[in-house]
Amino acid sequence: MSNPVKLEKVNVILKANVYFEGKVISHTLESPDGSRQSVGVIYPGAFTFNTGAPETMDILAGACRMRLAGETVW
Repeated sequence: MSNPVKLEKVNVILKANVYFEGKVISHTLESPDGSRQSVGVIYPGAFTFNTGAPETMDILAGACRMRLAGETVW
């Protein structure tokens, strides 16, 4: 999937989702078909994300290392 430059016809939920003492912040976007995505920022740090379902994160700027749960290799 290529990273979009612009998202059109979406509703933005203004209340931010704030995690890790403000070092991870996102806003939910709702498409006309009812699907949801989020857009946000992750500041430098080490974080463990726990989600109820698989998620995809596209990094548009900067870099990160990640390790899946149960794995030993970054």
